[in-house]
Formats: sequence, C-alpha cells, structure tokens
Amino acid sequence: MFSTTLPSGWQVFESLQHSIDSRIVNSAALGGEEALSDLLDDFAKDFVPDAERVERRFRSLLRNRARKHRHRIGLLFLTWHPT
Repeated sequence: MFSTTLPSGWQVFESLQHSIDSRIVNSAALGGEEALSDLLDDFAKDFVPDAERVERRFRSLLRNRARKHRHRIGLLFLTWHPT
C-alpha cells in the first residue's frame, strides 16, 4: 500500500515546485525549472534527499541557472536588431 507521507527531502522538493510556479517566463523561472531538473538527477544518483540539503542545493542551483539565463537573454538583446 502506498504511504501518503513523503520523506522530508521530497516534501521540500514539492514545496519548491510550488514556489517557482510562475505565469511569467523570466530568468528566475527558467533557472528554477532547470534547478529542479538537476535536483531530480541528483536524486537518481543516490543523493540522500535530506530536507536541508535539498533546499541548500536548490538555492545554489537556482542562483547559478538564473544568472546563466540572464546572461543569455542579455546576449540575445545585444545581437538582436529590430527592422
């Protein structure tokens, strides 16, 4: 029978999913989606989903991925010339 209680790491993951739910596509939203995908990859590699580690890893990934997307958006507008 399936237990309705998730381990603490998965509970944090679920709350992080809800926290990045955005109707606006921007660097933070794109970075959050990518950070969650990377966390799932970590879980698949026997990463122990401890609540504190999941939150800390997500925040770190989010900062990094959002910065990457801001940089890409900046490059796009730098090279884009409207006609």
